This record gives sequence, C-alpha cells and structure tokens, in this order.
Amino acid sequence: MMTSMPPIWKGADYDNGGIFGKRILIVGESTYAEEGVDISQYNILMAQDHIDGYRDSYRTKLLRVFLNREENNDDIKKFWQSVAFFNYITTPLQKARLAPSEHNWQKDVQPLSEILADICPRLIVVVGYRMWDRWSNNSPCSKEEGPVINGAGRENTLYLSWGKGKALSYGLRHPNGRGFSWKNEHPYLMKAIRIA
Repeated sequence: MMTSMPPIWKGADYDNGGIFGKRILIVGESTYAEEGVDISQYNILMAQDHIDGYRDSYRTKLLRVFLNREENNDDIKKFWQSVAFFNYITTPLQKARLAPSEHNWQKDVQPLSEILADICPRLIVVVGYRMWDRWSNNSPCSKEEGPVINGAGRENTLYLSWGKGKALSYGLRHPNGRGFSWKNEHPYLMKAIRIA
C-alpha cells in the first residue's frame, strides 16, 4: 500500500480503461501555491474541480489533446473518470513556470514504484518536456527503450517496469508551453495510446 504522500486522482472507470480502453496515468511535474496554502488534496481537486465546473487553460488544453475537440461537461466528467493523475513533485513551488530545485527532484517526489504497482497503468503520459527529460534520465523504475513516435516533440518512448508490471511512457508537450497546439499533438498521443 502507498505511503502517506498526497493521494492521487483515480477515476471511477480507470480500472476498466474508461473511454480510452486502457489504463492511462497522467503525471504532471508540480503545482504552485502561496506559502501556507494546503495542497494535500491537489491531485484529487485537479480533476474534481474541473468536473465541478472550474475551467483553466491547462485543464482545457489537456482534455482537448486527448479528445481532439472542444469539450462539454459530459466529456470532462468521462475523461477524468477514465484516467489517473498526480503531480510528481509534492511540494508546491512559489509561482507558475518556476522550475523545481534539485532538492525537489531528489526529496519531494511521489513514490513512483508504489503508485505504479498500486494502479498498474498501461500508458503513462508525462506532461511537459522538462518533466519528461528528468523522467527519462532519472526514473526510479527499470526502463527500456520503447517505440519511436516519428514527428512527436519527444519521439522516444520508454517502457517502465516495476514488480510484475510494465507500462509505456510518453512525453507530451506541456499544454501551457510555447508552441502547444492540441490539434498538432493529438495524433502523436493517440499513437502512444494505440501502442500501449
């Protein structure tokens, strides 16, 4: 069972693959908050607030890159009920677009192997190239090269292994990053989903 880190979001339909037919885990890098703000439920609220009507650029673009269309309230609910989500860095940063420190990367992280063993994803979508570059070089799990997705911003994929499980991981351009277009990114993400 997982340690006492912030709980992850796991949609009600995740175990059966939801709308994608596969267990998909989305891993963000970090969040930011003013000092003293409680973010212990952030991973849960990231999804639940969106289902409940909160809208922001990040969540909107993230959803659209998966669905390849503008979404309605039913789409939002089905999407979040189909996936699992957490931010890898557990300590909030002071402001948006601030990079985690080396200390954050070494000490303030979710117990990845435990999470993967607990929820057994088939595909791990790593959000943001900075996060992907860290992930692909420093993942605590065993890894091997996966298939190349030609044309994607990060063409290389990785298979991560833990205990008795294995999942494909894919690096997605950050939805709020410069040059992001959900229409352009969608075909590469769909290829990763098909391969997984």
